[in-house]
Formats: sequence, structure tokens, C-alpha cells
Amino acid sequence: MKKLFFVSIALLSVLVFSACSQDEIVTKKPEIQGEHSVRRVTNMVGLPANVTFQPLTESVTLKLDVVTDELIDITLPATTYNYNGVEMTIPEFTINNVPVMTTSNNELWIFEFKFDINEDGKKDDFIEGHVRTNGELKFTVIYKYGKMPFVIEQTLQTLDYNVIFGVTY
Repeated sequence: MKKLFFVSIALLSVLVFSACSQDEIVTKKPEIQGEHSVRRVTNMVGLPANVTFQPLTESVTLKLDVVTDELIDITLPATTYNYNGVEMTIPEFTINNVPVMTTSNNELWIFEFKFDINEDGKKDDFIEGHVRTNGELKFTVIYKYGKMPFVIEQTLQTLDYNVIFGVTY
């Protein structure tokens, strides 16, 4: 009788521990709400031949706000750069209601979402990127601010991961 009791307890323990370990295996969606320290590389595309621009690399804070499970707002910090000897600043701006898709392993992806930074009815600016379950974050934003004669390309990624720019995941 004692033997049957101990065998029953042992079997029950195995079942309970198995259920717990299965719960731990489930991957959770990355927590993205809030501010994230990122490395931003800014480049100018389509500059006149007589203008040179060294890509600008800096550490900045990117702000992400969760609107729903399928939408986020992304606030990009201001950009200050030297254009042909003149200090220029593009103010902070927010890209609202960016759709995100959750993959089977619960990573978030943005697939070339077009937006209109100048509010002139032309959606010719775009953002794409991902947030992985390990916390790695990478976005590319390409936009034309105001009446600039060139396009600005920015890549933002978390500082903790060494990801080669331009690699497709």
C-alpha cells in the first residue's frame, strides 16, 4: 500500500512538473512599450554632386507606444546634422498607427509601412523593421522632410546586438 502511495505521488509530481515546464517553453511577445536606447545611422540619399555627407552615427532614444496588439506608434528623436557647413535640425516626429505582425515565434515585424511625414497627402516615406523576442530591435526609416532636395535614410537598432546593416532576416 505504501509503495502504491509513493508511486502515485511520484506520477503526480512528474505530471505537475511536466505541465510547468511546458508553460515555460512558450515564447512571449517582446515588451516594446517605452523608450529604447538605439544606435542611429543617418545617411543622405540623392545629394548634389558637389555636396559630401559622412553618415552620422549616434546613440539616441527611440520611443515605442503600443496602440493595440496590431498597431504601434514610433517616435523618432530629432536629428541634427551639418549640411554643407550649415547646422540643420529635423525635429522629433511620430509615425502613428504602424501595423505590426506577430510571427509564429512571437516576434514583431513591420513590412514597408508607408506614411506621410509632411502631411501633404503623399505617402512616399516608409518604415520597416522588427523586434525579436530576445529584445533586439531594428528599424529602417526613409523619408523626405519638408522641401529638402534629398532623402534621409536612418537605420536604428538596439545597442546590445551586433547586427550587420542591410542583412535580411
